[in-house]
Amino acid sequence: MSRPNSCAQLQAPDGPVLLVGIDCAADPRNVGVSFGTLAGNGVRVTGVFSGQSRETIVDRVGQAIRTSAGPCLLCLDAPLGWPQALGVELAAHTAGGPLASPADQLFARETDRFVRQVLGKRPLEVGANFIARTARAALGLLESLREATNQPIPLGWEPLGEHDGCAALETYPAAVLTCRGLLQPGYKKDRAKREQVLDGLADELHIPDTLRDTALTTEHALDSTLCLVAGMDFQRGLTLAPPEELMEAAKKEGWIWIRPNSI
Repeated sequence: MSRPNSCAQLQAPDGPVLLVGIDCAADPRNVGVSFGTLAGNGVRVTGVFSGQSRETIVDRVGQAIRTSAGPCLLCLDAPLGWPQALGVELAAHTAGGPLASPADQLFARETDRFVRQVLGKRPLEVGANFIARTARAALGLLESLREATNQPIPLGWEPLGEHDGCAALETYPAAVLTCRGLLQPGYKKDRAKREQVLDGLADELHIPDTLRDTALTTEHALDSTLCLVAGMDFQRGLTLAPPEELMEAAKKEGWIWIRPNSI
C-alpha cells in the first residue's frame, strides 16, 4: 500500500452545513446523537441526546434534515460495509471446508488497514467482531432516514457544496483524538477523562454550558460530538481520501475519514 499523501478534495466554502454526529449501537438506548454547525475554525454544538428509542432518533434526525437551510452531513461511528474477500469466500463456502484468504483479508477492510498505517490505531474488525451488529443497525438507521426525509443520502466522497443535499460519512472518534494527541484511554467509562477530552477540544468543539453536562453524561453522547469534529475535518478538506489504488475497494467496503497527525 502506498503511503497516503493527500487529503480529501478541495475544501468546501463555509456555509449553513448541518452536521449530525451519530455514535451507533445495536441497541438504540446506547445511541448518541449530536447536532452542530461550522463556526469559524470549529464546530458549534446545537443539540445532544442519547438513550432514546429508534423511532425518536429517526424522528429527531429526520426533522433536522428536512428543516436544514443547507446541506447535511451525517457522521456515523460504525462500519458501513464489509470486507470484499469475506463476501467472496463465504458465497462459495460449505460447512467444514477451509477458507483460503488470510484472516486480515477476510475480517478487516482496506480502510481499517489504512487507519492502522496512518495513525497506528486498529479499528474493530466488522467481519470478526460484535461490531457487525452495530454496522447492521447503522445501515438500517440510514435507510429509515432515507424514507423519513425522502432523500437518497449517499456516502460522501468530497466536502458538500452549498446546493448539495444530505450525505453520510463513516467516522472514528478514537482517530479524532489520536491525530490530535488527545486520546484518553478509559474515557468511555470515566467522566473525569471525558471532561479532559472536551477541555482538549475547546478550541474546536464549542459546546454551550447548557449542553456540556449532557455531552458528558454517557460515552455515547460524547462520541457523537467527536463525530461532529470528524465531519468538520472532512468538510474543511483535512481528511485523507482513498488513494487511487484503493478507491474501488472503498466504494465497496466503505471508508473511514481520518485526519493525519501532521495537519
